[in-house]
Amino acid sequence: MANKFICFVFSLFLCLLGTSGTAQSPVGHCGTGTDMETFSAMRSRALAHLARPHTARERDDETIYIPVKYHLYGRDDGSSAADFSDILELHLRLNEEYAEHDIQFYINGGLDIVANTDYYENPGEHINHQQQIFSNNSVNVYIGNSADIDTDNGAGLTLGYYFPTYDWIVMRKSEAKYNAETLAHEMGHFFSLNHTFFGWECIAWQDWLSENPGAECAPTTAPCFDIPVEAADGSNCETAADFLCDTPADYRFTSANCVYADAACDPDGEPLMPLTDNIMSYFFGCEDQTFTEQQADMLMTDINAPTRNYLRTDGGPDKVTAPSAAPDPAYPAEAEELPNYNVTVGWRPVQHATYYVVQRGANSAFTIFDRQYVTRDTFLTMSDLSPEFRYYWRVTPFNEYQTALQWSESRTFVTGTEFINPGAPLQNHLLEVTPNLIQRGREMQINVTAKENFTSRIEIYATDGRMVQQTEEREFSEGENNFSLYPTRLQSGLYIVVLRDGSEVQTQKIVLFE
Repeated sequence: MANKFICFVFSLFLCLLGTSGTAQSPVGHCGTGTDMETFSAMRSRALAHLARPHTARERDDETIYIPVKYHLYGRDDGSSAADFSDILELHLRLNEEYAEHDIQFYINGGLDIVANTDYYENPGEHINHQQQIFSNNSVNVYIGNSADIDTDNGAGLTLGYYFPTYDWIVMRKSEAKYNAETLAHEMGHFFSLNHTFFGWECIAWQDWLSENPGAECAPTTAPCFDIPVEAADGSNCETAADFLCDTPADYRFTSANCVYADAACDPDGEPLMPLTDNIMSYFFGCEDQTFTEQQADMLMTDINAPTRNYLRTDGGPDKVTAPSAAPDPAYPAEAEELPNYNVTVGWRPVQHATYYVVQRGANSAFTIFDRQYVTRDTFLTMSDLSPEFRYYWRVTPFNEYQTALQWSESRTFVTGTEFINPGAPLQNHLLEVTPNLIQRGREMQINVTAKENFTSRIEIYATDGRMVQQTEEREFSEGENNFSLYPTRLQSGLYIVVLRDGSEVQTQKIVLFE
């Protein structure tokens, strides 16, 4: 795929799989695409930013909020997508890496789930689909089973890349976790940062030495692109490598333990001392990784560029308060044996939570879980359960800005043998219940928009199928029908409000809380 700026960023975990105490290379191969079109585009963008007046350090200390849209690919049945909780921790880590520079990312519009086995295997091979679901006001991150691409340099396993032609990031799901640096690295490329070893993407230093017998020091021109090799003393830093003078010369060294041990020398024979803790390098296992001052200026210059207007938002302190606590499961009761096998679980609302992730599993440790869900509600109906089976479930809150995980206690229920069929939906009438989250003792408003006159009553059902309240039969006239209803003698929990007309039915869910 020409025009891809491919970034192979390997997590510490994968590096350790392929290393020992010696200076071996990590599993896989790190590199970028070698086509001149991509190289020229990235070089031009970086140089254009460097030519602009640097106002980044003159700004006030207000945090800049950047929207991110995560597209998570799974198989046709919804399985195998990246773990939602891992995505939240990945996002938390991203914000930790950029917090020092007053840049924070927020999840725009929840998590987008794509159930398609073909797309799941490698989202980057389906550009038309990526364009269809592209969010025009976000940094788009597509996460599938792999991010492999075709290259001419034997690049091997690709963990992530930034694609400048379409301005999006693709990652493999193995990198969707807290202890991986891939997303922070790719986000740097998104905002115009090049590798500290720009020009060496197609080959590592040790491999170059192997292919050039007799060579002891670096060539004057980078082996992959027509760009000067950076000198150890930084004398050509404005025209070589990443064009930044506070990122020392780096010839694509790779380490799993954050240690430089290559003893390389520049074209003049001077020894190198590269940064091992820089996000845009290929050193791993560092306790902390960061950007230099000039890299931070480049980030801000890109963010402030007219082409990035769509990313700048009005986020503020009122939007960044973390959810106040772990959710408190409300129903079903612990270990309750239910008559049916489509089950609704519910929990009490958490202050400042916008979304909830529900995990369903086969054990209390959730080392095995078969489904996960994201919802804005404080309840979730699972209609894909098996009969006569014990399930475990738990829930964690998050909002667009704060994703630190606070799991509820693990709860269980046992399914029965019945499946509740609510009947065919009403075609001629519309039932609306407001609010759907009601404090006990408060009234709810019933609105029925009827297409014709009919007679019926309002019924309220518990999740086990018991009718717990009903109104007197009443006449509904064509048009709007409004009245109040008090849920009487009902405990906190989820209920279903039902309106029938013959064999058809309209339902709305409500939650009562203390």
